[in-house]
Formats: sequence, structure tokens, C-alpha cells
Amino acid sequence: MSRVLVGIETGGTKIVCAAAPEGDPRRILSRSSVATGAPDATLSAVGAFIRSLDDEIAGVGIAAFGPLDLDPASPTYGSITSTPKAGWDGVDVLGRIRAAASGAPARITTDVTGAALGELQWGAAQGASDVAYVTVGTGVGAGLIAGGRALVGTGWPEIAHLPVARHPDDVFAGICRFHGDCLEGVASGPAVRARNGVDTQELDAASRAKSNEITAFYLAQLAATLYFTLGIELIVFGGGVLKTPGLIEALQEAAAVRVGPAGARGSSRDLAIARTELDGEAGLYGSLLLAEQAAAG
Repeated sequence: MSRVLVGIETGGTKIVCAAAPEGDPRRILSRSSVATGAPDATLSAVGAFIRSLDDEIAGVGIAAFGPLDLDPASPTYGSITSTPKAGWDGVDVLGRIRAAASGAPARITTDVTGAALGELQWGAAQGASDVAYVTVGTGVGAGLIAGGRALVGTGWPEIAHLPVARHPDDVFAGICRFHGDCLEGVASGPAVRARNGVDTQELDAASRAKSNEITAFYLAQLAATLYFTLGIELIVFGGGVLKTPGLIEALQEAAAVRVGPAGARGSSRDLAIARTELDGEAGLYGSLLLAEQAAAG
């Protein structure tokens, strides 16, 4: 009997499951998705996918929404801590999925860290060693890799709530329920729409350019923070906001201004900004890489 890897990406709206041959994690043999609803029903559907596989499970990888308890010494390791996703507080995601896989070796990380691993292996970050994957959509999140190793510590690298200097032309109060005008409060998808009053695709060219300028101004501060504090050389951006025409170019220009000349960098490496090459699939591929690592022990 052949052996397969199982990758699971859990998102706020849907969970995607995939199986790939051991040793070839990018060759997906089968996949399924289920809406993210109540935990019992949702994880039961994930378990049904796992049990439907005819082959022996070599390893399971999970790239999950959170916040997660990622401290291996914690009694609640692999569980969601507190989340705005109703009913998911305290759910043991790792334990439930590992049980469905009959105890096969399993690993778990955050969804954005999984996406960073996917981009590093097969996407826009190939060949780099110090990388961040940043998603800008309903919220803002980042997965960080330094020296080729994922930086997760014992929890969630929460960059969404960084304070930011305000753009001189932006009077928008921000939408974060905790801080108002933190990074997520002024640069997430809902924030951009609230500032403009309409979706960006409905704006005329001049208004969209101004919206991009403001959004890029804030995201460039995040880019500079990651560059100066962690030595990140490449930031791969994904998420719905980055699909706005002209935004990635505005962000590249704004980041170059924010980072400054070579003498201010403390590094011989420039900061590069790129758009995801695995749009919508990076987290799933990352989960399959985790499954391969779990299988290898």
C-alpha cells in the first residue's frame, strides 16, 4: 500500500483538505473543501475526508486560523485560544484531526506561516532565507521565516495591531475594535472600503491611485519594521486587497522610501516586495510540506 500526506488549511470561511504522495507533496491526488461552521460539524467533515483515503497516512500538516497555542509544552498545544470565530475558542484542532488520522504524526502552524512555507518552496520566495508572507484581506496577518526556519515562538506573530504613523491626507478614524487606527484598522480590506465608501474597483482612476497611495503608506511601515527588526529581505504579499490594480507598485515605491538609503539600512541587502505566486494555494501547499516534515519525524 502506498503512503500519502494529508494537508489541511483551515480558514475563517472554508477549510481545504488535500492528499499527496509521500515524497511529492505538490502533486495533489485528491482534495475537498468544507465551509467553516460549527467546530463539531466542520471537523467531522475533515475527518470524513481523511477516512475516505485508501492509502496509509504518512503524516498530517495543518495550517490553521487562530490564535493558536503553539507551545509544545502546553497542555493545550494545537488548540485555538480566543478567536472572534464563534464557538471555536479552546477547540483542540490538532488533537481532533490527529485522532481522525488514527494517530499519524502531525504538525500544526498558523495559516500565514503555512503560506510562507509554500511560497518559500514553490512560489515567489524561492531561494530566499529571510522571508515574510503578509496577507491583507479581511484582516492583516504575517508568517515569518528567518534563516530558513519559521518563527512562531509559542504563539501567533501578531503584526495586525502595530501602531502606524498617519498619512497626512488621511482623516479616517480606523475600524479596529481594539485600537481604532492600528495597521489593520487602516489598511485591511474592510478599512479600505470604509474609507472610500465603495469597493476600490468602483473608484475612478484618480481616486483609486489616492487610495493605493494611502494603503501603501501604511503597509510600507510594516515592511520597514520587518526589515529593520528581523532582517527580512523579501516580503510576499497576498490577500484580496493586493489584487487592487496598481497597489503592489505603489507599495514597492513606498517601502523603498520608508526603508531609506543604504546607509540607513544596516544591511547590504535591499528589501524586495513581491506579489504571491501561489495565490489562494500557498497555505495548502505549506500544510502538505508540514505533513512531509511530520512523516520524516
